Amino acid sequence: MRALSYAYGTNHFSQDIVLQDVLRHFWPQFEAHEADLTRFGSIAGREVYETVYHVDHDAPPVLVQHNLDGKRIDRARLSPSHLALLKALAFINRPPYDGDSWHHHFAYGYLIGDPGLYCVLTITQQVAYAIHKYAPEFAEWKEALLSGRAFGATWMTEVQGGSDLGANQTTARFDGEVWRLTGDKYFASGAGLTDYAIATARPEGAPSGPKGLALFLVPRLRKDRSLNFHVRRLKDKSATRAVPSGEVEFVDTEASSVTNTSAFITRSKT
Repeated sequence: MRALSYAYGTNHFSQDIVLQDVLRHFWPQFEAHEADLTRFGSIAGREVYETVYHVDHDAPPVLVQHNLDGKRIDRARLSPSHLALLKALAFINRPPYDGDSWHHHFAYGYLIGDPGLYCVLTITQQVAYAIHKYAPEFAEWKEALLSGRAFGATWMTEVQGGSDLGANQTTARFDGEVWRLTGDKYFASGAGLTDYAIATARPEGAPSGPKGLALFLVPRLRKDRSLNFHVRRLKDKSATRAVPSGEVEFVDTEASSVTNTSAFITRSKT
């Protein structure tokens, strides 16, 4: 395994004097967590390094669209070591919610190093944060995300607009009980792995452009436990292979508003 890299088997925290200086300068509680980061630096240099190398070279995620009974499931199959590592690293998202600092979380992420592996953890964090700040009624989902029992994603990009979210065409219609989204997300990181996503859509009556978009929380399963969205395919990427990115289709997909959507529409029209 030593042939992987000169960095393999080293302590990524102990070797990074610049990181230590930055944390010491901006994080008053740094010294209380220095031993923990040193321990994590050793894990990043060995267990994390081995797994991401294995995933990138030998075992990228694979989309499984049907189960043995022919039922559509659209799940990403990960290498067992990949999945085990993601669950083991879920704790890096918890510090800000346990009274600790965001510095702690970002230091962990920096030490992981691999953008594909950290992407899954980051988009999971973003869904947990949206629930924490805007939708506390879904606290049970937030806890599942922070504990590694579920994964999150942020789905914004559509083929006609790319980074121009104002061109998004996914629509949101309220049926009296839930919001229903219809449209495609063209570059959806975490596709097939995600249990709870946050996605942009344009409510009926909202104006065009970015000001007409609202944010919605989308579970993988509907209330009747059927599949809530479909994954058309995974992207064949040359980098960040540890995160399964793909194309997601919404067809009357059940969703909950993360914003006060009625007020949002009214405000957008003025």
